[in-house]
Amino acid sequence: MYDDEGNTTTVYFERESDAQAAAQSLESEGYDARVHTRGTAGESFLDGLKRMFSNTTTPADGGALLEVSGDRSTIAPIVQRYGGQFQTYGSGDTTSSTDTDETQRLRLREERMEVTKQRVQEGEVRVGKEVVTQHQETDVPVGHDEVYVERRPVAEGTYETDDALGEEREIRIPVMREEVDVQKRPVVTEEVEVGKRRVEETTRVGADLKKERAVVDGDEEFIRDDNL
Repeated sequence: MYDDEGNTTTVYFERESDAQAAAQSLESEGYDARVHTRGTAGESFLDGLKRMFSNTTTPADGGALLEVSGDRSTIAPIVQRYGGQFQTYGSGDTTSSTDTDETQRLRLREERMEVTKQRVQEGEVRVGKEVVTQHQETDVPVGHDEVYVERRPVAEGTYETDDALGEEREIRIPVMREEVDVQKRPVVTEEVEVGKRRVEETTRVGADLKKERAVVDGDEEFIRDDNL
């Protein structure tokens, strides 16, 4: 994958392994990437950095340069994952990512609060059954037999001819009563459904965050702050 203008992007890495890893990622995306690891004997690290940002492809000792045929903006997300530092040039004109030798930069950093959540067990709820005994009473109507005797006079002149006088005769009547039999059987009276539902609530968290700020010290006549 090439840039329409034929630009080449040069990226500096402090470690050769990072440059090689970035090159593999770029080649998998279709870019033409070449790693240069040859240093110059007797060259200081500062001189190597200066030469790195000149129109050359040889890195300082201990580092590596990665040349990619493509625009800086398209490869930036890949090489920045591996700690690359940019230099872009094309058509013989060099545009360095650094300023002139008289300009230096101090990066200010600050801490940002990053909040994550994880699920932890707060407790446990057990749902089971137990047997509770209670005494109940109820009124049940029951019946029984009673024998009653009634005497009635009969008309004069009524004669009994079947039996001789004085012979014994008896009537037997069975007398019945109702008895109560109590039996127990289980029946379903209610049903308990157990489940969980998620409840959202807001919890306030805080942290003490550090922030760097620039401190300018020196003769005021030589200081100009464009932000004032």
